[in-house]
Amino acid sequence: MDQLPSGLSPVVRFCQQCSCGCPELLVDAHAPLAQRIVITDDFGHFVQMSLEQLWDMVGQAQSGSLAQAVGRAL
Repeated sequence: MDQLPSGLSPVVRFCQQCSCGCPELLVDAHAPLAQRIVITDDFGHFVQMSLEQLWDMVGQAQSGSLAQAVGRAL
């Protein structure tokens, strides 16, 4: 497993109802543009993406297409 970069700025925590290491959205201002956004899970894993990729995901969530795709996958 890769090590989480240091010096991250927290943006939002998604759970806040436990002490298990809730998923978070963070920004790594020193990372290359393609890896500046960091999303962690509560198992110690993380993904890095560009700001453009995050905005695409937000747009899909706002339009409902993300929920539809997840619903079809389940």
